[in-house]
Amino acid sequence: MLVILLAAVCFTAHATNIATPDSQVQVSGAVDDPSGATVSGAKVELLDSNGSLVASATTLLNGQFHIAAPPGDYQLAIIRDGFATSVSTLHLHDPVIAPLLIKLKIAEVSQQVNVDASGGSSATDPSANQDTTTVTAGDLKSIPVFDNDYIAALSTMLDAGDISTGGTTILVDGVEKNRVGVSNSAVQSVKINNDPYSAEFYQPGRGQIQIITKPTVDAFHGSLNFDFRDGIFDARNAFAPPGPKPPEQRRIYFGDLTGPIFHLKDTSFLFSFTRAEEDLQAVVNAVTLSGPLQQNVSAPTRNTELSMRASRQLSPAQTAYVEYQYQNQSNINEGVGELVLEAAGSNVTNIESDFVFHDDYTLSPTRLNQLSALVEINRQDITNTNQGSKIVVQGAFVGGSAQAQQVKSEYNLRLTDTFSYTRGRHQMKFGVNLPHIGRRVLEDQSLFGGEYVFPSLAAYQANRPSTYESQQGQSRYIYHDLEAGVFVLDVIQATPTLTITPGLRYDWNNFTRSLANFSPRFSVAKLLDKDGATVLRAGAGVYYDRAGNTPLADVKRYSQPSLFDTLVTDSPCFPVICPDQITLQSPNVVRLAPDIRTPLRFNLSVSLEHRVGKAATASVAYYKANSFNAYRSVDVNAPIPFSGSTVRPDPAFGRYRQIESAGNVRSNSLTLMLRGRIGSVFSGTVQYVYAHAIDNTGGIGFYPQNQYLPDNEEASSNYDARHRFNMFGTFGQGKPLNLGVQVHISNGTPYTITTGTDPYGTGFFNARPAGVARNSKNNPMYQELDLRYGYDFKMRPKKLDKSPTIGFSLSAFNVLNRLNPAIVSSVVTSPTFGQVNAAYPPRRMQLELRYTF
Repeated sequence: MLVILLAAVCFTAHATNIATPDSQVQVSGAVDDPSGATVSGAKVELLDSNGSLVASATTLLNGQFHIAAPPGDYQLAIIRDGFATSVSTLHLHDPVIAPLLIKLKIAEVSQQVNVDASGGSSATDPSANQDTTTVTAGDLKSIPVFDNDYIAALSTMLDAGDISTGGTTILVDGVEKNRVGVSNSAVQSVKINNDPYSAEFYQPGRGQIQIITKPTVDAFHGSLNFDFRDGIFDARNAFAPPGPKPPEQRRIYFGDLTGPIFHLKDTSFLFSFTRAEEDLQAVVNAVTLSGPLQQNVSAPTRNTELSMRASRQLSPAQTAYVEYQYQNQSNINEGVGELVLEAAGSNVTNIESDFVFHDDYTLSPTRLNQLSALVEINRQDITNTNQGSKIVVQGAFVGGSAQAQQVKSEYNLRLTDTFSYTRGRHQMKFGVNLPHIGRRVLEDQSLFGGEYVFPSLAAYQANRPSTYESQQGQSRYIYHDLEAGVFVLDVIQATPTLTITPGLRYDWNNFTRSLANFSPRFSVAKLLDKDGATVLRAGAGVYYDRAGNTPLADVKRYSQPSLFDTLVTDSPCFPVICPDQITLQSPNVVRLAPDIRTPLRFNLSVSLEHRVGKAATASVAYYKANSFNAYRSVDVNAPIPFSGSTVRPDPAFGRYRQIESAGNVRSNSLTLMLRGRIGSVFSGTVQYVYAHAIDNTGGIGFYPQNQYLPDNEEASSNYDARHRFNMFGTFGQGKPLNLGVQVHISNGTPYTITTGTDPYGTGFFNARPAGVARNSKNNPMYQELDLRYGYDFKMRPKKLDKSPTIGFSLSAFNVLNRLNPAIVSSVVTSPTFGQVNAAYPPRRMQLELRYTF
């Protein structure tokens, strides 16, 4: 299909080039930043007097662009994340126009600027929606970001309901990836909910993060950064044992360097690195037979990431780059903390190498083809820190051993090819996405030592487990993860004040193998006034879910009993299970329901945006979403109730997990947002969300309480938080007296009270007390205030644009040192039932030093 598409692209480009009239005026130019370095990847738009788009292009590696249009008067707009939009008048009457040189200014605030006098076109562009979250490289230096992990910091702006089963999608320079792959200093901008109804993406806008990295340039630029934290400056964890605080320290070194490669013409590089060394303590707050146990356990981590990109201008119309990325990460005592004792921890190492190729080819002033290919090679080793059986005492502690021994290897190819074509009022785009062509190898020895589950401390003391589960047999499996998508969309400038964007996408995966996964998308934007201050938007679209890697592995391992996962319930034998019971026990299996389909989500929204002052926008947006055929799991061989829940219908199997697409989800939300610069005081984003979500499934790994009544689970969704308030930005940005701020306030999410026993004989321990519904309780409210002060000193004040800079910042997280409960004991048999067992981190301090040139 990809070959056919590329052939069609080339044929279309060639045919259209033949038909291009000779009367068009050719315009060329170059775009630089304030220091004189070239700016690649900038969007160039030529608009007529009505605000209609006549031609567009993208600047190449050397900052150059080429467009063509009939003679006339136009507005030329240059748009690039991190820079202020440049707008100039262009008179095309002479057949020969001198090359243009345009210098962009650094943007002071993240906002979409109208690029034509009438306020049309760009104001109604589908990617100009103002309920998006945009953070530029400058913002990342101004706001408090813990450990420089902006992905975690911005995740509060995501909608959990829009995140797929496989997790949040990370798009880096338009390509899906497991991780960003470059240091924070090499990131140009980050966006959430950008163009939410674009058929180019399989996931809704509020469920994915789009990252644009800095381009390579032909002059040397770079930065060195150092982040430091030490436990002596932090507040004490509320559940840490009394006495002196244990030593904790975090050191992060990261930076980037870009410039020309020796004397090679039109060739440049971008190098970035990150080294993170973290010596932290996991806090155990459990109850054993000896009584309450509060303990600090050392949990150090190390992470090294390197990337090297080489870019070359192959011709005036073509630029390409190759890139290599490497990561080596290790975690000691992974999983320890809260109820999990040190003995049940694991050690994890992860090594990944990525090879990237990207090509931009301008076939004509109105045609652009972009091809990206990514090869990922990953290996993850998980080893138990302690051998023996795993012991789980409901609501009290987890000990013995992690029983998580695995080796995972992944070989994955991601391929994206997109063709853009501008003609009159139409900006068309179509392409192919192959996000996963993966071969995975799993060597699984988890639970080979067995796991005992006890309903209470009393049962543990009496050596009376409720269940024993173990695995035996084949441990190595090879399986494949295949996903593909094609799309077509058209941004139609119907009038200078009205933009209509229809689109259609088709997706396929080898998990459900559903064939009817067509996703129509549609959005419209209408300018309501002449000065471009108010825009009304509406949209609707269909989105299909992705299961991710884990369900594929489960089906491969357990669809046939080659790896025997055995389950014994109500065993009288402890600590050594009776051999004859293992012999008699039938294997557990995992299979897909015969009628399984890919879950479908239908989203619609309407929003109103209004410009406030000169540089801010207020918006109100209503979202509605319904999910059909949502994933869930059911044990279709659960013990029969009238047998006392002891006899399974088919004795040839033990637990028979059937993955179904029979759940449903309904959600509504109202979002109020203010973003941009408020006078000369504040620059940033303020968001309030009211939301409510109801479902009868908690996801693909969710089992109902009663396997024979799987639909009787409707309740508030696991992620349902009615009220959320988020704010990030800077007061006095760029001034000696400045203050970066992040605020997160949210209602607690629901949780379910369970009995700690297994009356249904399934081994799930998810039974609830009589009359108690699922998710009937809510965790306490979460509140956090983060602050940052920083300043940059120019080493050459007389040459501000080219002066090297030395900067520092001091950040405080959870400044008020509020106790934010993380876990409330929900098991009735727990000695701490109803009490808070764990809390989010207390106040922490972070120092950052940086040098840029």
